[in-house]
Amino acid sequence: MSLFVRKKDSVAVDMRELSKKLQDCEMNSQFLELAVRALLALIKEFSFDVKELGTDQFRKGIDDLSEKIVSEKKKRKIETFFERHKRIVKSFAERQNKYINDRENELRDIINLLTKAIATSNAENLGFNEKIIEQSKKFEQITQLDDIKVIKNSLKNEIEEMMHRVQEKQSLDAKRIEILSGQVSTLKTELEEVKKDTLRDGLTGAYNEQALDRYLKSLVEKNIIGHFLFSMLILDIDNFDNIENTYGPKLVKRVVLAAANECKMFFRSNDFIARYKKGTFVIVLPGESRRSSYNKAKRLCKTIAAKRYSVNDDLDGHMLSYTVCIGVSTYRKGDTVNSVTGRAVKALHTAKGYGKNRVVSEKSRLFFSRGETEGIETL
Repeated sequence: MSLFVRKKDSVAVDMRELSKKLQDCEMNSQFLELAVRALLALIKEFSFDVKELGTDQFRKGIDDLSEKIVSEKKKRKIETFFERHKRIVKSFAERQNKYINDRENELRDIINLLTKAIATSNAENLGFNEKIIEQSKKFEQITQLDDIKVIKNSLKNEIEEMMHRVQEKQSLDAKRIEILSGQVSTLKTELEEVKKDTLRDGLTGAYNEQALDRYLKSLVEKNIIGHFLFSMLILDIDNFDNIENTYGPKLVKRVVLAAANECKMFFRSNDFIARYKKGTFVIVLPGESRRSSYNKAKRLCKTIAAKRYSVNDDLDGHMLSYTVCIGVSTYRKGDTVNSVTGRAVKALHTAKGYGKNRVVSEKSRLFFSRGETEGIETL
């Protein structure tokens, strides 16, 4: 009987040790998962943002791998996925190294061209200086003349000749500087316009989906490496399709623009406002807690609901108002872009499911606003 009891105690001790070991393994697994994701984020930071290298596709592959490490539970699948992406990383690194070498050679060629240009310019300046020296010698010869009238006429002619040459040189230098300045200014303007066009929504001027995706990935990567709190609001105009069917596409665009302007006026300059699709906006609030973001969403919901817009320029004409629903989520440790966005989307769907003009966060009760208007604005 005593042997049986000792055996039972021994088993109990082993189970406690096993439980502790499993707990340690789980903690190690979480740490390694976070470490790998941090390394992947750093690899992305080292990639050049160059279209011809296929950087966007490469970064997407790194994001997919990071998501797979979090979501996939079967080790064999992760290993297969990792092996495939390891080859992709190696291939990209080789392309990037070749790109760096090519650009280095181009820079050397440019330096050589600039060196030759400077040498040519120096030669031109040397020639100019020689002409000035020649003119000076002529002045010396003129001073040796006896006839005052001849001296005066000779000085006048030589000075005019010198001024003419100086003016020619100044004109040539000015033209060169103007041409170079024009080229630099044009290139700078074109680059800024291209960058703006690729990251902004054409109707509202808010950021577009591509810019939003980049921004959210950068925030998640910051949290993998360090700690950077942020919250997300997903705002959707209520009865958007009904407004479009009733008033037409032209007026619904004005409603979307009005919603965008309300967001721009309401939020801080460093808050990120993007138009996701149709009447849906995503607002990212850096440094904001869930409670603070939820309260801001409630105030915005009331502000929009209280507005009345004139459909026509005539303020006595037909009036239009609209409301919005907002879903709120806040970054949690270990979140991905999909997980933090998914919770905001789920909160938005909950709000929509219970009616209009509501704000729901991932951890909140429903909110309903009945704001009354004061004043009229024209869409």
